[in-house]
Parts: sequence; C-alpha cells; structure tokens
Amino acid sequence: MKLPSIIRVPQYQRFRIEPRYYDPVKEEIRNRVEGIQREVEGEDNEEKTEYNSRISGSFTRRTRYTEGKDFTGIRQLAIGVTLIAGLAGYLQFGNDILYVGLIFIPIYIYYKLKK
Repeated sequence: MKLPSIIRVPQYQRFRIEPRYYDPVKEEIRNRVEGIQREVEGEDNEEKTEYNSRISGSFTRRTRYTEGKDFTGIRQLAIGVTLIAGLAGYLQFGNDILYVGLIFIPIYIYYKLKK
C-alpha cells in the first residue's frame, strides 16, 4: 500500500534506446540525387523553407506564463516556515501552540472562501 506524501516522486521509467546508424557517403549520395530530381522536375525551394521553419520553431521554449500568478515557490516557502514555526512553538510552549493553530485554521479557511 502506498502512503501519501508531500513530495512527488517520478514514476519508474525504463531506459530504451534504438541504435541508429549513420553513413555519411550514403547520406551525401541521397542528398545529391534528391537535389538533381528537384532540378529536373523544376520544383522550387518551398519545401526546403518549410522544413527550415519547422526546425527553428521546434527549439522555442513553450512554457506557460501566468503573468504574476505563479506563487508556487512562495506557497512552499510559507508552508515550510509555518511547519518550522509550529515545531519550534510546540517545543517551546507545548500543546498551547497547537490550540492557537486550531484557532487560525478556520479563520484562514473563512478568508479563503470569502474571495
């Protein structure tokens, strides 16, 4: 049975690689044959520009930016500080700090639902 945790652990993934073989002579021959076929058929370089644009577009970073609404780091810091303060308060004052925490939790939930 898996216990719930705060930290997300990545799932098991098996490394699998399929070997590829590269022959530069064969590649050069194939490129020359394709170039000659394009010249004979009279194709222009539209295909080549489309290919180049796809390659350059593949290297752009596609991250979602939420314009200042990304508070994940701040929330984690607040949770950590709260836990450390609660532990220090428990060691210093005993169970009294737990009762104070139980008072602040409903107040926090009220203000959170009010928004």
